[in-house]
Amino acid sequence: MSNTTIVAEIACAHNGSKSNLLRLINIAKKSDCDIVQFQFFKPDEISIKGTDDYKILSKLEIGKKYYNSVFKECKKLNIPFWCMVSDIHTAKIINTFKPKMWRIHSSDIQNDALIKYLIKTKKPISLSTGGSTIKEISNCINYIKKNKGKISLLSHGFQGYPTPIDEANINFIKTLKKKFKIDISYQDHTSPTNKIINDLSDIAIAVG
Repeated sequence: MSNTTIVAEIACAHNGSKSNLLRLINIAKKSDCDIVQFQFFKPDEISIKGTDDYKILSKLEIGKKYYNSVFKECKKLNIPFWCMVSDIHTAKIINTFKPKMWRIHSSDIQNDALIKYLIKTKKPISLSTGGSTIKEISNCINYIKKNKGKISLLSHGFQGYPTPIDEANINFIKTLKKKFKIDISYQDHTSPTNKIINDLSDIAIAVG
């Protein structure tokens, strides 16, 4: 376990509440997590007003006026942060706060405009692979390298909530590691009520 990094992926678990988000950062620190990861977006940039998708995203959005408080909390607690962004508008704002790494969601694996902007920031990039084919993953990695970006991590995790145990497909980590020769992480999306949930992370560590 000494070489394993534990990332507290907060994503949208704050339900759009700044106070919840700050509380989760503190919980991550108390739990000895090494890094916290956030998901930021502007609903107007990635969805259409009036749709159900827009309504949901609007409830989950953490407005830019709260960014300073969020990142000050990370600095106070001395916990590094990574950021997943879904649009260039948000990425430009977040970049001013100097995240240690960008995360590309699997739904943005072919979003060349966003990826190209992230490359220009010269920060390392991690890529969620859930829901993507080997060809899509390979194309994205090649695009990043072609544009002189740094791809530092692939993150395996089936994009279903919750993921049935028999669909977690942890062995796929071996396939990713062998083909791409890049560090691999595991995103557990199984139900927290499963009795073997902690075992899955241990198995993921065991397979690399």
